[in-house]
Amino acid sequence: MHQLPAGRITRIEPGRRPGYVRVYVEDRLIGSFAEAVWISSGLQTGEVVSPEAWEALQRAEAEHRAITYALRLLAVRARSEDELRRALLRKQLPASVVSSVLDRLRAWGYVDDRAFARQWVAERAGRRGLRALAYELQQKGLEPELIRQVLAEAEDPAREYASALALAKRRWEERLPPQKRRRRIIGLLARRGFSWEIIEAVLRALESET
Repeated sequence: MHQLPAGRITRIEPGRRPGYVRVYVEDRLIGSFAEAVWISSGLQTGEVVSPEAWEALQRAEAEHRAITYALRLLAVRARSEDELRRALLRKQLPASVVSSVLDRLRAWGYVDDRAFARQWVAERAGRRGLRALAYELQQKGLEPELIRQVLAEAEDPAREYASALALAKRRWEERLPPQKRRRRIIGLLARRGFSWEIIEAVLRALESET
C-alpha cells in the first residue's frame, strides 16, 4: 500500500467497474475504491483528509479485495486455510491483511480445516488408501495432528479392503503372465496409498479365485 497525499477531496465519480468509485484529491485522481468501502469510511467531497486516513482506507480496500477473491475461490470448491493464504499472497496483498481476512473467514465459518479434511476424506476414501489421503492433506497445508485425528475417525479396514479389491479386480482380469500381473496390482494399489497389509490380503483373495 502506497502513501496517498493529504488534501481536500474535490470529486467522487462512478468507477470504470460497477460498484466502484473514483476519488480525486485537489482534482488529481488518487484511486478507485469499492462503493461499500468508501461509504463505510464516511469520507465526503470537500473534506481535508490526512495521510493516516487514506492509509486506513487503503487497508479496508485491500481487505475487501481479499475477501471478495477468497469467497470466489470457495464458491468453486472447498479449500484449506493454507491454500487460501497462498492464493491471497500471490495477489500481492500484505501479509497482515491476509491474516486479518483469514481470521474473519474462520469466524464466519468459511474456513474450517477439520471440516475440509473430513470432506476430502469422505469424497476419496473409496478410491484412495489412508496413506495417499494423508499425503494429499499434507500438501493442502493441514497440521499433522489434525490429519491423524481425521484419518482415525475415517479408518475402516473392511471398507478399505473392499475398495482395494474392487480396483485390483479389473487389472487382475487382464491376460498377463502371473508374476507381471501381480507386480501391476502391487504397483497400482501402492500408488493409491493402500497399506502393504491390504495389498497382501487383496492378492491372496485374487489368487484363491484362480
